[in-house]
Amino acid sequence: MFSGLNRLLLSCIAMILVSGCGSSDQPELGQVDGTITMDNAPLAGVEVLFGPKGARSSAGYTDQEGHYTLYYLAGVEGAVLGEHRVEVRTPIEDESDPETEANFVENIPPKYNSQSELTAVVEAGDNTFDFNLESQ
Repeated sequence: MFSGLNRLLLSCIAMILVSGCGSSDQPELGQVDGTITMDNAPLAGVEVLFGPKGARSSAGYTDQEGHYTLYYLAGVEGAVLGEHRVEVRTPIEDESDPETEANFVENIPPKYNSQSELTAVVEAGDNTFDFNLESQ
């Protein structure tokens, strides 16, 4: 059977393997929410994207009151710490079927999405970023 030394060695290896299984490559995240308005009115049903340099973006969608919460991964709230370029855009419908035409119109000016001038710095803990966009 196993000697005392072999049992100790096997126990140590098992502890190392078990403790290693709980580790994660996920970076530290800050919780992010806020409200998006356009011309002081809530902007419902738009996508909010926070994109840091060299790391995974976080995204969320506004509700009827223009409130959003960012998600790093499905079910994982937050955004990577640091400076982000922020985009607010109309969600794009699935265009995989060439027989159908996409049914969306981007009513948000490019300076808030494709040419975004919005930025935010996410810190550890809770962060609230409200943006009042102007249609003109």
